[in-house]
Amino acid sequence: MTKHTGLFIFIIILFVYLFFAGRFKFSFPKTNRDYFTRLSYSFLQGRLDIPDPGYTPNDLSYYHGKYYLYWGPVPAMLLMPIIYLLGTNVSDILYTVLFGSINALLIYLLFLEFQIFNKLIISKSIILLLTLCFSLGTIHFYLSVLGTVWFTSQILTLTLYIISLFFLFKHLNKRNYSYAFLSIFFLGASTLGKYTFLLSFPLHFGLLYKYNRLSYLNIVKLIMVFLVFIVMTLIYNYFRFGSVFSNGLTYMQVHSRFFQDLQNLGYFNINYIFRNIYYLFLIPLQFRIQKPFILPDPNGNSIFYTTPIFILLLYGAFKKYFYARKQMFYYLGITVLLMLLPVLLYYGGGWYQWGYRYALDVYPLLFLLLLLIINKYSNKVIFTLVTLSILINLYGTLWMMEFAKHAYF
Repeated sequence: MTKHTGLFIFIIILFVYLFFAGRFKFSFPKTNRDYFTRLSYSFLQGRLDIPDPGYTPNDLSYYHGKYYLYWGPVPAMLLMPIIYLLGTNVSDILYTVLFGSINALLIYLLFLEFQIFNKLIISKSIILLLTLCFSLGTIHFYLSVLGTVWFTSQILTLTLYIISLFFLFKHLNKRNYSYAFLSIFFLGASTLGKYTFLLSFPLHFGLLYKYNRLSYLNIVKLIMVFLVFIVMTLIYNYFRFGSVFSNGLTYMQVHSRFFQDLQNLGYFNINYIFRNIYYLFLIPLQFRIQKPFILPDPNGNSIFYTTPIFILLLYGAFKKYFYARKQMFYYLGITVLLMLLPVLLYYGGGWYQWGYRYALDVYPLLFLLLLLIINKYSNKVIFTLVTLSILINLYGTLWMMEFAKHAYF
Protein backbone atom coordinates (compact mmCIF):
# COMPACT_ATOMS: atom_id res chain seq x y z
CA MET A 1 0.00 0.00 0.00
CA THR A 2 2.83 2.39 0.92
CA LYS A 3 4.63 1.77 -2.39
CA HIS A 4 1.46 2.42 -4.38
CA THR A 5 0.73 5.57 -2.38
CA GLY A 6 4.27 6.83 -2.90
CA LEU A 7 4.05 6.18 -6.64
CA PHE A 8 0.70 7.98 -6.76
CA ILE A 9 2.23 11.00 -5.00
CA PHE A 10 5.16 11.06 -7.42
CA ILE A 11 2.88 10.91 -10.48
CA ILE A 12 0.49 13.60 -9.21
CA ILE A 13 3.25 16.03 -8.23
CA LEU A 14 5.15 15.32 -11.45
CA PHE A 15 2.05 16.17 -13.49
CA VAL A 16 1.40 19.38 -11.54
CA TYR A 17 5.04 20.47 -11.81
CA LEU A 18 5.14 19.67 -15.53
CA PHE A 19 1.90 21.57 -16.06
CA PHE A 20 3.31 24.74 -14.51
CA ALA A 21 6.89 24.29 -15.74
CA GLY A 22 5.59 23.84 -19.30
CA ARG A 23 3.62 27.08 -19.07
CA PHE A 24 0.36 25.07 -19.28
CA LYS A 25 1.40 23.86 -22.75
CA PHE A 26 3.91 21.17 -21.71
CA SER A 27 6.64 23.02 -23.60
CA PHE A 28 10.06 22.93 -21.93
CA PRO A 29 12.75 25.26 -23.29
CA LYS A 30 16.20 25.78 -21.77
CA THR A 31 16.83 28.82 -19.60
CA ASN A 32 19.79 31.09 -20.16
CA ARG A 33 21.25 29.97 -16.81
CA ASP A 34 21.44 26.23 -17.46
CA TYR A 35 24.98 26.20 -16.07
CA PHE A 36 24.74 22.70 -14.62
CA THR A 37 24.01 21.33 -18.09
CA ARG A 38 27.17 23.00 -19.34
CA LEU A 39 29.24 21.92 -16.33
CA SER A 40 28.03 18.35 -16.67
CA TYR A 41 29.09 18.36 -20.31
CA SER A 42 32.47 19.81 -19.26
CA PHE A 43 32.91 16.96 -16.76
CA LEU A 44 32.27 14.50 -19.57
CA GLN A 45 34.98 16.29 -21.57
CA GLY A 46 37.45 16.15 -18.67
CA ARG A 47 37.35 19.84 -17.70
CA LEU A 48 36.08 21.80 -14.68
CA ASP A 49 35.17 25.15 -16.24
CA ILE A 50 32.33 26.05 -18.58
CA PRO A 51 33.64 27.42 -21.90
CA ASP A 52 30.52 29.45 -22.73
CA PRO A 53 28.93 31.51 -19.94
CA GLY A 54 26.05 32.38 -22.24
CA TYR A 55 23.72 35.27 -21.53
CA THR A 56 25.60 36.85 -18.61
CA PRO A 57 28.43 35.78 -16.32
CA ASN A 58 26.62 37.02 -13.20
CA ASP A 59 27.28 34.71 -10.22
CA LEU A 60 29.99 32.79 -12.08
CA SER A 61 33.56 32.76 -10.76
CA TYR A 62 36.12 34.18 -13.18
CA TYR A 63 39.65 32.93 -12.61
CA HIS A 64 42.66 32.96 -14.96
CA GLY A 65 40.49 33.62 -18.00
CA LYS A 66 37.98 30.84 -17.31
CA TYR A 67 34.47 30.71 -15.85
CA TYR A 68 33.69 28.31 -13.03
CA LEU A 69 30.59 27.58 -10.97
CA TYR A 70 30.69 28.71 -7.36
CA TRP A 71 27.98 26.17 -6.57
CA GLY A 72 28.97 22.65 -5.58
CA PRO A 73 29.48 20.07 -8.35
CA VAL A 74 27.05 17.36 -7.26
CA PRO A 75 24.06 18.53 -9.39
CA ALA A 76 26.27 18.38 -12.49
CA MET A 77 27.50 14.94 -11.42
CA LEU A 78 23.93 13.69 -11.05
CA LEU A 79 23.09 15.01 -14.51
CA MET A 80 26.00 13.37 -16.32
CA PRO A 81 24.00 10.28 -17.45
CA ILE A 82 21.21 12.55 -18.72
CA ILE A 83 23.59 14.85 -20.59
CA TYR A 84 25.51 11.87 -21.98
CA LEU A 85 22.33 10.33 -23.37
CA LEU A 86 20.37 13.44 -24.39
CA GLY A 87 23.04 16.07 -25.01
CA THR A 88 23.19 19.70 -23.94
CA ASN A 89 19.87 20.67 -25.51
CA VAL A 90 17.94 19.01 -22.68
CA SER A 91 15.84 21.50 -20.72
CA ASP A 92 17.13 22.39 -17.26
CA ILE A 93 13.50 23.07 -16.35
CA LEU A 94 12.60 19.49 -17.19
CA TYR A 95 15.26 17.77 -15.12
CA THR A 96 14.67 20.10 -12.18
CA VAL A 97 10.98 19.11 -12.29
CA LEU A 98 11.99 15.44 -12.23
CA PHE A 99 14.11 15.81 -9.10
CA GLY A 100 11.51 18.05 -7.45
CA SER A 101 8.91 15.31 -7.97
CA ILE A 102 11.31 12.73 -6.54
CA ASN A 103 11.61 14.96 -3.47
CA ALA A 104 7.84 14.72 -2.97
CA LEU A 105 8.06 10.93 -2.94
CA LEU A 106 11.09 10.97 -0.65
CA ILE A 107 9.51 13.35 1.86
CA TYR A 108 6.50 11.04 2.11
CA LEU A 109 8.72 8.03 2.77
CA LEU A 110 10.72 10.06 5.30
CA PHE A 111 7.52 11.02 7.14
CA LEU A 112 6.57 7.35 7.44
CA GLU A 113 9.95 6.30 8.87
CA PHE A 114 9.99 9.26 11.26
CA GLN A 115 6.47 8.42 12.42
CA ILE A 116 7.45 4.81 13.16
CA PHE A 117 10.60 5.75 15.07
CA ASN A 118 8.85 8.31 17.27
CA LYS A 119 5.76 6.11 17.72
CA LEU A 120 3.51 8.85 16.43
CA ILE A 121 -0.12 7.98 15.82
CA ILE A 122 -0.90 10.03 12.72
CA SER A 123 -3.50 9.16 10.12
CA LYS A 124 -2.43 8.48 6.53
CA SER A 125 -4.60 11.39 5.39
CA ILE A 126 -2.60 13.82 7.54
CA ILE A 127 0.69 12.39 6.25
CA LEU A 128 -0.58 12.90 2.70
CA LEU A 129 -1.73 16.44 3.48
CA LEU A 130 1.70 17.36 4.86
CA THR A 131 3.37 15.78 1.83
CA LEU A 132 1.20 17.90 -0.45
CA CYS A 133 1.96 20.93 1.69
CA PHE A 134 5.71 20.39 1.36
CA SER A 135 5.42 19.89 -2.42
CA LEU A 136 2.86 22.58 -3.30
CA GLY A 137 2.55 24.75 -0.20
CA THR A 138 6.16 25.87 0.16
CA ILE A 139 8.88 27.53 -1.89
CA HIS A 140 9.75 24.03 -3.11
CA PHE A 141 6.92 24.48 -5.65
CA TYR A 142 8.37 27.36 -7.64
CA LEU A 143 11.98 26.27 -7.18
CA SER A 144 11.06 22.94 -8.84
CA VAL A 145 9.43 24.39 -11.95
CA LEU A 146 11.68 27.26 -13.07
CA GLY A 147 15.05 25.64 -13.78
CA THR A 148 18.15 27.95 -13.74
CA VAL A 149 21.36 27.25 -11.88
CA TRP A 150 20.22 28.71 -8.55
CA PHE A 151 17.00 26.74 -8.20
CA THR A 152 18.35 23.57 -9.80
CA SER A 153 21.20 23.55 -7.30
CA GLN A 154 18.81 23.73 -4.36
CA ILE A 155 16.37 21.09 -5.60
CA LEU A 156 18.92 18.47 -6.69
CA THR A 157 21.05 18.86 -3.57
CA LEU A 158 17.97 18.66 -1.37
CA THR A 159 17.18 15.30 -2.97
CA LEU A 160 20.39 13.87 -1.52
CA TYR A 161 19.75 15.40 1.89
CA ILE A 162 16.23 13.96 2.14
CA ILE A 163 17.61 10.55 1.16
CA SER A 164 20.14 10.86 3.98
CA LEU A 165 17.36 11.61 6.48
CA PHE A 166 15.25 8.74 5.15
CA PHE A 167 18.06 6.21 5.61
CA LEU A 168 18.88 7.68 9.03
CA PHE A 169 15.44 6.88 10.41
CA LYS A 170 15.27 3.67 8.38
CA HIS A 171 18.40 2.55 10.21
CA LEU A 172 17.03 3.59 13.59
CA ASN A 173 13.92 1.51 12.88
CA LYS A 174 15.58 -1.57 11.35
CA ARG A 175 19.02 -1.48 13.09
CA ASN A 176 20.70 -2.36 9.81
CA TYR A 177 24.22 -0.92 9.51
CA SER A 178 23.95 -0.60 5.73
CA TYR A 179 21.22 1.99 6.22
CA ALA A 180 23.51 3.98 8.52
CA PHE A 181 26.23 3.85 5.87
CA LEU A 182 23.81 5.06 3.18
CA SER A 183 22.60 7.87 5.43
CA ILE A 184 26.10 9.24 5.96
CA PHE A 185 27.05 8.61 2.32
CA PHE A 186 24.15 10.72 1.04
CA LEU A 187 24.71 13.36 3.72
CA GLY A 188 28.31 13.65 2.55
CA ALA A 189 27.16 13.77 -1.07
CA SER A 190 24.77 16.61 -0.25
CA THR A 191 27.70 18.67 1.07
CA LEU A 192 29.16 18.53 -2.44
CA GLY A 193 26.13 20.57 -3.44
CA LYS A 194 25.72 22.95 -0.51
CA TYR A 195 28.06 23.45 2.43
CA THR A 196 25.19 24.14 4.83
CA PHE A 197 24.46 20.40 4.96
CA LEU A 198 27.78 19.93 6.76
CA LEU A 199 25.98 21.36 9.77
CA SER A 200 23.57 18.44 9.86
CA PHE A 201 26.50 16.33 11.09
CA PRO A 202 25.42 16.58 14.79
CA LEU A 203 21.86 15.43 13.98
CA HIS A 204 22.91 12.35 12.04
CA PHE A 205 25.75 11.22 14.25
CA GLY A 206 23.99 12.27 17.45
CA LEU A 207 20.93 10.14 16.67
CA LEU A 208 23.05 7.23 15.44
CA TYR A 209 25.01 7.19 18.68
CA LYS A 210 22.26 7.95 21.17
CA TYR A 211 19.45 5.77 19.88
CA ASN A 212 21.33 2.93 18.25
CA ARG A 213 24.50 2.67 20.32
CA LEU A 214 26.78 1.92 17.41
CA SER A 215 30.25 0.84 18.43
CA TYR A 216 33.00 3.44 18.40
CA LEU A 217 34.63 1.56 15.52
CA ASN A 218 31.49 1.78 13.39
CA ILE A 219 31.09 5.46 14.25
CA VAL A 220 34.70 6.08 13.19
CA LYS A 221 34.05 4.25 9.91
CA LEU A 222 31.05 6.47 9.22
CA ILE A 223 33.03 9.60 10.07
CA MET A 224 35.68 8.49 7.58
CA VAL A 225 32.98 8.12 4.91
CA PHE A 226 31.82 11.65 5.67
CA LEU A 227 35.37 13.00 5.56
CA VAL A 228 35.89 11.53 2.09
CA PHE A 229 33.38 14.04 0.72
CA ILE A 230 35.06 16.93 2.52
CA VAL A 231 38.38 15.88 1.00
CA MET A 232 36.70 15.69 -2.42
CA THR A 233 35.52 19.28 -1.99
CA LEU A 234 39.01 20.46 -1.04
CA ILE A 235 40.54 18.69 -4.06
CA TYR A 236 37.87 20.15 -6.33
CA ASN A 237 38.73 23.62 -5.00
CA TYR A 238 42.45 23.09 -5.54
CA PHE A 239 42.15 22.02 -9.16
CA ARG A 240 39.97 25.02 -9.96
CA PHE A 241 41.49 27.86 -7.96
CA GLY A 242 44.87 26.61 -6.78
CA SER A 243 43.86 26.48 -3.12
CA VAL A 244 41.91 23.88 -1.15
CA PHE A 245 40.22 26.68 0.79
CA SER A 246 39.01 28.71 -2.20
CA ASN A 247 35.59 27.75 -3.54
CA GLY A 248 35.41 30.64 -5.99
CA LEU A 249 33.29 32.95 -3.86
CA THR A 250 35.84 35.78 -3.97
CA TYR A 251 36.05 35.49 -7.78
CA MET A 252 32.29 35.55 -8.30
CA GLN A 253 30.85 38.15 -10.67
CA VAL A 254 28.20 39.63 -8.38
CA HIS A 255 25.36 41.99 -9.22
CA SER A 256 26.15 45.68 -8.72
CA ARG A 257 23.47 45.99 -6.02
CA PHE A 258 25.78 44.06 -3.68
CA PHE A 259 28.98 46.03 -4.33
CA GLN A 260 28.69 48.39 -1.36
CA ASP A 261 27.91 45.64 1.16
CA LEU A 262 30.79 43.52 -0.05
CA GLN A 263 33.19 46.43 0.03
CA ASN A 264 32.21 47.47 3.55
CA LEU A 265 31.40 44.17 5.26
CA GLY A 266 32.61 41.28 3.09
CA TYR A 267 30.78 38.07 2.20
CA PHE A 268 29.99 36.97 5.75
CA ASN A 269 29.38 39.39 8.57
CA ILE A 270 27.37 39.51 11.80
CA ASN A 271 25.81 42.77 10.61
CA TYR A 272 23.84 40.85 7.96
CA ILE A 273 22.03 38.79 10.61
CA PHE A 274 19.36 41.33 11.50
CA ARG A 275 18.50 42.07 7.87
CA ASN A 276 18.28 38.37 7.00
CA ILE A 277 16.18 37.60 10.08
CA TYR A 278 13.80 40.36 9.00
CA TYR A 279 13.28 38.82 5.55
CA LEU A 280 13.29 35.23 6.79
CA PHE A 281 10.93 35.49 9.74
CA LEU A 282 9.27 38.90 10.02
CA ILE A 283 8.40 40.79 6.82
CA PRO A 284 4.76 40.09 5.85
CA LEU A 285 3.24 39.77 2.43
CA GLN A 286 1.15 42.77 1.42
CA PHE A 287 -2.46 41.86 0.60
CA ARG A 288 -4.74 44.06 -1.53
CA ILE A 289 -8.35 43.91 -2.66
CA GLN A 290 -7.42 44.64 -6.28
CA LYS A 291 -4.86 43.23 -8.70
CA PRO A 292 -2.18 42.35 -7.90
CA PHE A 293 -3.80 40.87 -4.81
CA ILE A 294 -0.51 39.96 -3.15
CA LEU A 295 2.63 42.07 -3.27
CA PRO A 296 5.73 40.04 -2.35
CA ASP A 297 9.09 41.60 -1.59
CA PRO A 298 11.73 40.23 -4.02
CA ASN A 299 14.24 40.33 -1.15
CA GLY A 300 12.11 37.73 0.66
CA ASN A 301 9.11 37.32 2.90
CA SER A 302 8.56 35.55 6.20
CA ILE A 303 8.20 31.78 6.05
CA PHE A 304 5.16 32.13 8.32
CA TYR A 305 3.36 34.15 5.65
CA THR A 306 4.46 32.16 2.61
CA THR A 307 3.76 28.81 4.35
CA PRO A 308 1.18 29.52 7.08
CA ILE A 309 1.23 25.96 8.46
CA PHE A 310 4.58 26.83 10.05
CA ILE A 311 2.61 28.99 12.48
CA LEU A 312 1.75 25.73 14.24
CA LEU A 313 5.42 25.44 15.19
CA LEU A 314 5.34 28.80 16.95
CA TYR A 315 2.08 28.03 18.72
CA GLY A 316 3.35 24.57 19.66
CA ALA A 317 6.52 25.99 21.19
CA PHE A 318 4.48 28.58 23.11
CA LYS A 319 2.09 25.92 24.44
CA LYS A 320 5.00 23.54 25.21
CA TYR A 321 3.58 20.83 22.94
CA PHE A 322 7.12 19.65 22.20
CA TYR A 323 7.81 18.84 25.85
CA ALA A 324 6.67 15.22 25.53
CA ARG A 325 9.29 14.64 22.84
CA LYS A 326 11.80 17.24 23.86
CA GLN A 327 14.92 15.24 22.96
CA MET A 328 13.92 14.90 19.32
CA PHE A 329 12.81 18.53 19.39
CA TYR A 330 16.27 19.59 20.58
CA TYR A 331 18.06 17.50 17.95
CA LEU A 332 15.96 18.88 15.11
CA GLY A 333 15.67 22.43 16.45
CA ILE A 334 19.39 22.88 17.10
CA THR A 335 20.20 21.49 13.64
CA VAL A 336 17.79 23.99 12.06
CA LEU A 337 19.55 26.84 13.87
CA LEU A 338 23.01 25.55 12.91
CA MET A 339 22.07 25.23 9.25
CA LEU A 340 20.49 28.69 9.19
CA LEU A 341 23.50 30.39 10.77
CA PRO A 342 25.63 30.70 7.59
CA VAL A 343 22.52 31.81 5.70
CA LEU A 344 21.94 34.60 8.20
CA LEU A 345 25.59 35.69 8.07
CA TYR A 346 25.65 35.79 4.25
CA TYR A 347 25.60 39.05 2.28
CA GLY A 348 22.84 37.98 -0.12
CA GLY A 349 19.42 36.65 0.76
CA GLY A 350 18.54 35.00 -2.55
CA TRP A 351 17.28 37.89 -4.67
CA TYR A 352 15.04 37.69 -6.87
CA GLN A 353 12.67 35.31 -5.11
CA TRP A 354 9.31 34.33 -3.68
CA GLY A 355 9.61 33.72 0.05
CA TYR A 356 13.11 33.08 1.36
CA ARG A 357 14.62 30.38 -0.80
CA TYR A 358 17.80 29.83 1.20
CA ALA A 359 15.63 28.43 3.99
CA LEU A 360 14.64 25.44 1.81
CA ASP A 361 17.51 23.40 3.24
CA VAL A 362 15.81 23.21 6.64
CA TYR A 363 12.24 22.68 5.39
CA PRO A 364 12.41 18.87 5.75
CA LEU A 365 13.43 19.35 9.39
CA LEU A 366 10.66 21.90 9.99
CA PHE A 367 8.11 19.39 8.69
CA LEU A 368 9.54 16.70 10.97
CA LEU A 369 9.06 19.10 13.87
CA LEU A 370 5.46 19.57 12.69
CA LEU A 371 4.92 15.82 12.76
CA LEU A 372 5.93 15.72 16.43
CA ILE A 373 2.98 17.91 17.43
CA ILE A 374 0.50 17.64 14.57
CA ASN A 375 -1.93 15.56 16.66
CA LYS A 376 -2.34 18.52 18.99
CA TYR A 377 -4.36 20.28 16.31
CA SER A 378 -7.73 19.48 14.82
CA ASN A 379 -8.02 18.16 11.28
CA LYS A 380 -9.97 21.29 10.40
CA VAL A 381 -7.10 23.56 11.44
CA ILE A 382 -4.55 21.43 9.60
CA PHE A 383 -6.63 21.25 6.42
CA THR A 384 -7.26 25.02 6.47
CA LEU A 385 -3.59 25.91 6.87
CA VAL A 386 -2.45 23.38 4.25
CA THR A 387 -5.00 24.76 1.78
CA LEU A 388 -3.97 28.32 2.53
CA SER A 389 -0.28 27.40 2.13
CA ILE A 390 -0.96 25.80 -1.26
CA LEU A 391 -3.04 28.73 -2.52
CA ILE A 392 -0.41 31.26 -1.46
CA ASN A 393 2.41 29.32 -3.12
CA LEU A 394 0.32 28.81 -6.23
CA TYR A 395 0.19 32.60 -6.47
CA GLY A 396 3.91 32.86 -5.69
CA THR A 397 4.79 30.35 -8.38
CA LEU A 398 2.73 32.25 -10.98
CA TRP A 399 4.40 35.48 -9.85
CA MET A 400 7.86 33.97 -10.32
CA MET A 401 6.86 32.46 -13.67
CA GLU A 402 5.94 35.93 -14.92
CA PHE A 403 9.32 37.26 -13.80
CA ALA A 404 11.12 34.27 -15.36
CA LYS A 405 9.66 35.08 -18.80
CA HIS A 406 11.75 38.26 -18.87
CA ALA A 407 14.82 37.18 -16.91
CA TYR A 408 15.68 33.56 -17.72
CA PHE A 409 14.96 33.12 -21.44
